[in-house]
Amino acid sequence: MTALTRQDCIEYIRHLPDHKLEAHGIRIDASYQQKDSFVLKAAREEYEAKAQWLEYLWLDKIDLHPELTFTWKVQYKPFANRTCSFLDLAQELYPRLAWVQEQKLVPLLWTLHCELEICENRLSTSGYISDKALQLGKVENSKLARNHYTALESTSQMPFSVEEAYLPPRKALEDSAAYIASTDVEFRNNAYRKYLAAQRNYHRSVEKSDLNVIRVGIDGSTVMGGKGRDAKPRKRQLGNLAR
Repeated sequence: MTALTRQDCIEYIRHLPDHKLEAHGIRIDASYQQKDSFVLKAAREEYEAKAQWLEYLWLDKIDLHPELTFTWKVQYKPFANRTCSFLDLAQELYPRLAWVQEQKLVPLLWTLHCELEICENRLSTSGYISDKALQLGKVENSKLARNHYTALESTSQMPFSVEEAYLPPRKALEDSAAYIASTDVEFRNNAYRKYLAAQRNYHRSVEKSDLNVIRVGIDGSTVMGGKGRDAKPRKRQLGNLAR
């Protein structure tokens, strides 16, 4: 099997919303005429922007810099930075974990699995492939995330499982890192701390951005919310956030 390249990974991430919908037997064209298709439109725009940021960061496509910096796409840089943080941490973990090497879960593939999980959660909590949308706004989601990563700092108090290979990709990534950080001081003070800081920065940036949370209501209508009463239709839309 041909090794996964960064370009391959980026192209898959670019079309992740449609890949996930097709996995659920759903296909929707780009006309966005249906009400709930606005959620998909927001997701498609997000992943296209993120893919372009990754092309800039991973493939040195400098020609993308003006478009990414001076248009609405600048708001999606934190999303690409989070993807980079998955890869950075996976690269640190790979030589340290026998089960990862046995499964040939190379860092780039592990990163892609994390992105697949996030996209699945995004569409599900938006009410797109689930009947129950997660009724959380940006502030509430950011608070939950901060609490989560604060808890991950206390590695000495965490219960660890030996079945990391059977956990969801991102939890396996974070739990494995926390386990190593509990005994490896250098890893804890460098790679692990850098990863936790990157996650906090992502959630803080999204909370303060002009992005709106958009979800499908029970009656099939599109529901949009942002920073409470400050939300305006002119702001960019974002599929419902999932930590």
